[in-house]
Amino acid sequence: MRFICFILFGLMSIFTSMGQEVIIKNFEEKLSDLQARTNPRTDRNGNPCALVKVVLPVLEGATFEGWVIDTKHIPGEYQVYVPEGTKKIKLRHPSILPTDIEFPFPLVGKHTYQVTALLPQKTSSQTVVHIVTNVKNAQITIGGNSYKTENGEFNIPLDKGAHNYTLTTNIEGFNEQAGSLFVKGDDVIENIAPIYLPTNEKHILTLHYEKGTKIKIDGEEVSKLKNDMIQLPAGLHKIDACIGDGDSWNKSEIIDLTYQDQTLDMSLRGSLRMTYPANAEFKIIPEKGALNPSKTKVRTGEKVFLLGNYKIEVNKKNYSKSISSISIGVDDNVDNYRIEVTSKGDDFYQGANGRQKDHKKAYKEYKKLADNGDDIAQFRLSCLLLDKSSYMHNESVAIANLKKSAAQDNPDAIMLLAELSNNSEETFMYYSKAADLGNSLAQCIVASMYLKGIGTSVNHEEALKRFLVAAEDHQPNALRYIGDIYYQGLGVPRNIELARNYYSQAIFEGDMLALESDANLSYENGEHDKAIQALLALTNPSDRSLMNLGNYYYNKQDYIAAVNYFERVNKLDKEYGKTIADLADKMYKNDKIKAISFYEKSADLDFEYTTSFRRIGNYYLKKDKHKAHIFLEKAAKLNDPEGTCFLGYYCEQESNYRIAVEHYQKAIKLGYKKAYAYLGTLYKNGNGVKKNEEKAVECWKIAALADSQIAIKNLIKYYTYKRDQAEINRWRRMLK
Repeated sequence: MRFICFILFGLMSIFTSMGQEVIIKNFEEKLSDLQARTNPRTDRNGNPCALVKVVLPVLEGATFEGWVIDTKHIPGEYQVYVPEGTKKIKLRHPSILPTDIEFPFPLVGKHTYQVTALLPQKTSSQTVVHIVTNVKNAQITIGGNSYKTENGEFNIPLDKGAHNYTLTTNIEGFNEQAGSLFVKGDDVIENIAPIYLPTNEKHILTLHYEKGTKIKIDGEEVSKLKNDMIQLPAGLHKIDACIGDGDSWNKSEIIDLTYQDQTLDMSLRGSLRMTYPANAEFKIIPEKGALNPSKTKVRTGEKVFLLGNYKIEVNKKNYSKSISSISIGVDDNVDNYRIEVTSKGDDFYQGANGRQKDHKKAYKEYKKLADNGDDIAQFRLSCLLLDKSSYMHNESVAIANLKKSAAQDNPDAIMLLAELSNNSEETFMYYSKAADLGNSLAQCIVASMYLKGIGTSVNHEEALKRFLVAAEDHQPNALRYIGDIYYQGLGVPRNIELARNYYSQAIFEGDMLALESDANLSYENGEHDKAIQALLALTNPSDRSLMNLGNYYYNKQDYIAAVNYFERVNKLDKEYGKTIADLADKMYKNDKIKAISFYEKSADLDFEYTTSFRRIGNYYLKKDKHKAHIFLEKAAKLNDPEGTCFLGYYCEQESNYRIAVEHYQKAIKLGYKKAYAYLGTLYKNGNGVKKNEEKAVECWKIAALADSQIAIKNLIKYYTYKRDQAEINRWRRMLK
């Protein structure tokens, strides 16, 4: 068994809270524990998960964060399923500080690992006893307590000493087993010898494996199998296969023969497929301890089966020999392996390998090979011709060579053509071709184009599929995009937990935008204070974050802070139209200019608010008459009395007196008596109506009693002309 112990800060990870001391004691890969294979879970892409068994005796109610697919609690341990490649999970419990459990290497699917965590005060008297049986659905009774298993394994906290047990199952053909076991109590976990249920049923197991493989069944080596078949008792059996010097390569499987015959593939070799350079030959050289390759020479695109460490030597005509090292483990499949090669032209272009930098000589070397159809030379000649620092810059010739190279499936040429294209459909075509050749960046870009409908029609299902593939290759942003798809329910049922899982994994991969997305998710799901702390720490928050911050402070009635965040948003969502208009109302008295800008933002969000339209229109009457007319018309259409009056004033200023009269009269009917002030002036001057001084004075008086200062001033002016001091004094008392 391979045992790996990792200790944070070099020795041990210790966390103290409320008098409790939590110790992450060690991390172990359990090669003999096959639960990840016998009771598997798959990630969102259908790939098998790794299983982390976190031994936490007596600690109930713990939760785990990160890209966690499933968690199950049984007495003494938590079983946490995570996708292949996971590097860290977080343990949370109300009585301890959050604990990061970091793994010394990315976890592998179908493998089981164990983390031992200690709570010394609570576990000194008990040991977690690990018991294996031969039936998945069994029940064991110890000391009056019954425990069930769904995978043939028990983890039971027991005191030191002897314990009687009874093992049973409801599966036909298996008999009850009773006996006793003894717990030494020397360690946190103690493995007890397997306890099997007796049975007379038998089934046939057929095994497939490579020549030279040693096979063990339930710990006993099998020297020879007739036709690769063996008859075994019904139930669970552990099959071990090993090969290589010192049995260095091995794997184990649990096969279930409870109901029927089974076939099991115990081949150990992984595979490798070279994809670059194109049209090249690769020589496979095994290093010490490695198995001989299935082929010693392969061409680009061919697959070879390997196990161990190898040197890969690439030979391509006109290019220097290049050697790369690779390690292929049990069941590893590397499907897109690339080895860089260089030519004399590269030496001149870069000034390498003792050659002086010389673009002219580089061009000559590249062109000689390119004219003979060499895809790499065609690509690199294009790069030279696209280099604006080179005196031989020629974009049209460069593009022609790129297309020739791309036609030979050169991935670099295809990607560059996609970047250079100004046609979205052509860009999509090139990125799709690169993605199909195994380029994970292109895969991510194509997924994004499907998501947004750029260069192709919107296809959320295809976008998700491709993001999942890109995420398997650890392509930055892919995990966050998948989280966005599940959060927004794009082509899939909206799933907040799945979104959170993908955001968490993206955060672990170092994607800070995912941290922002996760905080916004928390905010929009009611966890406001937690989310705001994360959003406030962002250096360059997105529009979505700024809107959430603005809305948060708006709801807290901190309008100054709310305005500050909403002001910084480049593109507001329509749902904020009412909030923005309300903030404008609150600012209008003290900061009219900023208020008008917010009214305009609200109007841009299609929020129909008469106060916005009226105040914008009134503000622009002397600054931008066209804009004033647009907004005052909107106010009038919504039957805003004051806005209708101002629209009449606009028409009056444009000498459209008849229409002005109509708007003033409508405003009056809507209850805006101040409109009489403007209508009175039209009667006084005979504009749009028959001149009538008496009617004018009558209109002004109605408006003046409605506190129209314009009307009051007109009356004072009129009675001054008439030399009526009593009336002058009367109206002056109302002047403000």
